[in-house]
Amino acid sequence: MRTRAMDTPGLPLLLLLLWPVRATPTLTPTPTLTPTPMGDAGAVVFRNLRVDPASRLLTWDGPAGCARCLRGDGYQQTAHSGRRCSFRFVSRCAAANYTVRACAGRAAAASLLFPPPDAPPGAAARLRCWVHDAARLTCEWSPAPDAPPGSQDFLHWTDDRSPRRGACPAYVADALGRHTRCVFADVTALPQHFVVTVVTSAAGAPPPEPGAHARPCADVHVTPSRLETPSLPRVNVSCNVTDAVLAWTLHSAFPGRFLFRLRTRKEPAEASEDLQEVDDLTANSYTIRNPPRAFSVQLGMRRALEAWGAWGPAQRVACVTTSPPALPPWLPPALGALGAVLAALAALRFRRKLCPPVPEPRPLTSDPDVTPTLAEEEDCPVTPLREEEQA
Repeated sequence: MRTRAMDTPGLPLLLLLLWPVRATPTLTPTPTLTPTPMGDAGAVVFRNLRVDPASRLLTWDGPAGCARCLRGDGYQQTAHSGRRCSFRFVSRCAAANYTVRACAGRAAAASLLFPPPDAPPGAAARLRCWVHDAARLTCEWSPAPDAPPGSQDFLHWTDDRSPRRGACPAYVADALGRHTRCVFADVTALPQHFVVTVVTSAAGAPPPEPGAHARPCADVHVTPSRLETPSLPRVNVSCNVTDAVLAWTLHSAFPGRFLFRLRTRKEPAEASEDLQEVDDLTANSYTIRNPPRAFSVQLGMRRALEAWGAWGPAQRVACVTTSPPALPPWLPPALGALGAVLAALAALRFRRKLCPPVPEPRPLTSDPDVTPTLAEEEDCPVTPLREEEQA
């Protein structure tokens, strides 16, 4: 007898309704991390931005969290203590956009334009400075074409870390009489870091006092030691039997800030070992032991903490030691004869000192009143003998 598995009415429908309950697992809610908003774009999170050009600081009010400061020229840094950023140079002439931005989270920033873009027209353009001729500093600029008629440009410098300041000692003018250059004869008399400012004054106005912040103007931060690019010196080579001494002289106002490297190559080069390089030389000389008869040398130079510059031109050196000139054929025999004569004279003198001559006795005399004596005998009293007369 066969038994049917489903003979109860409605049982299939009941199983169909219970199936999803058994197959579906129990779901537990998972917490999600929602970032804390730092403020929407443009929200005022950093308030009351201030720029102090004297202290070169950007400060603000607001949260003391991590923040970054950006300037319009691309310079950026992390804030100190959360509420200030220091800059190496803050221009008083060219307007720049200073921005404070949160390090993390959604965009939160505030910006300030300093100095205000309300300066009158006529500021000088393309101001730049460079060091040349080992000691001179020259600053050059272009007078503004929209400057008032008869106006004149004056340059002064200020030390941004001390009260030192001064005016341009010597100007160079163009055909119209406008100043276009300033020349300092001795760059070593200037500070290590300073700000150069060119102020455009109206016709007939006296030059502004050094340190005055008049506008329109143009300014630039100057570090003379980084503005010098001296020419590569020539290598002088002197050779002897065993060494080749390479020496050079760098004409620079800051010679201690440069490093040198040498490249020598045997001529003709036959293998990779014939090429030798020496880097980071601080002295102005180098000695090659047992140099080849012919080689080439190149000099390279770089400023400390900077990349190497291009190699200088190759100098070919023929390091051949010249032999002394040959002696004339008559000179060796003459020198030998002279030496023999000198030796004989020296021997004769030595013999006389060792064996002095014996003096000869004095000759006898027929004089009865003179008693013959020897030169070497001692003087003794002599009693003359007389014959007694016979009585």
